[in-house]
Amino acid sequence: MTKLLLATNSEFGQANVFLAVCHALQQLDPDIALHITSFAPLAKHVEDASNFSIRTARQTHGPDIDPRPWIFHPLRGTTMVQALWNMKDDGILPWLVARPGFSTCRKIMAAGMTALLPWEPEEFVETCKELEEVVKEVGADLVVADCLFSHGLTVCQKLGVKYLVLSPNTLKEFAAFKQPWAAVVWKYPM
Repeated sequence: MTKLLLATNSEFGQANVFLAVCHALQQLDPDIALHITSFAPLAKHVEDASNFSIRTARQTHGPDIDPRPWIFHPLRGTTMVQALWNMKDDGILPWLVARPGFSTCRKIMAAGMTALLPWEPEEFVETCKELEEVVKEVGADLVVADCLFSHGLTVCQKLGVKYLVLSPNTLKEFAAFKQPWAAVVWKYPM
């Protein structure tokens, strides 16, 4: 039996990909053990997706198959969206609702990196410690980490576990910045 731990943010833009991957994997192998860790708002959606996946696996493979329910490991920390809303005055969210213009664009660019890691240092470290316990407890064959879930990437690297990074984005969003002469800014439409 293969055991996977999927670590993601709870926001649907990221988490939906993880729910879809879990469903696809369970349809291929009903005996797979799927563990998902994220913040509490995702719990009900994991349960619903797991129930749906179990029903469809039985329809596909027959009623004698007994697929495993997905196991959710909640994290107590602050979600990414909550952390973005909690950012200080220099955060990115006030500028997203501001009138478009050069100065607004400049301010958004300056706050961009902070927006990708919006947690206060103490919050980030606390969630990493909690996640580290989940990773050790589950003992998965492979951890699948959300590209924007910095806690997951940090813990996987620290513990030296086998992991891969999953993203809802295409390769273009990652590779375009590698183009010479800043071509991503002027040459390729986004």
